[in-house]
Amino acid sequence: SWLATYTLIAAFLVFVYSFVNILVSKDQKTTEFRQNWIDSIREEIAQVVATIGFILVQVKRFDGKEDGNDKYIESCSEQFHEMSAHYHRIQLRLNPKGKIEIKILALLTDLEHTLYSGDIEPEEIYKKSDELIALSQSFLKKEWLTVKRGEIAFVITKYSFLAAFLSIIAFALAIFTGSLEISTLLAYIKA
Repeated sequence: SWLATYTLIAAFLVFVYSFVNILVSKDQKTTEFRQNWIDSIREEIAQVVATIGFILVQVKRFDGKEDGNDKYIESCSEQFHEMSAHYHRIQLRLNPKGKIEIKILALLTDLEHTLYSGDIEPEEIYKKSDELIALSQSFLKKEWLTVKRGEIAFVITKYSFLAAFLSIIAFALAIFTGSLEISTLLAYIKA
């Protein structure tokens, strides 16, 4: 009888170890992927803001000159392409239904359309660029808190498993200390 109990306890401990190991490995991998995703969004947004800065310098450079708008567009064609690529990579990485993400995407779309139109008010673009940075910081902080806390499914599983494990330990202690009779428990189970 005790041999069977010890075998069950050993099997349970192996199960606990395996389950915890799988849970921790999965959580670490998810965290790693999420951190890489956050870093890539941060890099893309930084590239957009830097490109906007370059474009605005070109706007000021050609402002008031003959064919200034055409020269501005010509001098920035590579930057327009880069900004468009960054914008679309951000667009593909963000959830189009998230509150902050909707604002970021709308602001990026507005910036892109304004810069391509050639009808540019630098102060307005700087203001929108600062707003993009502020929104992005809020978004990145929210995502970082998710990384620190862990995915909801892992948190729920982890604490549920911990509660079940502690219950089983308390149950086992009750049996071994004599607070709970195995024969009473078996009779209750059979009933």
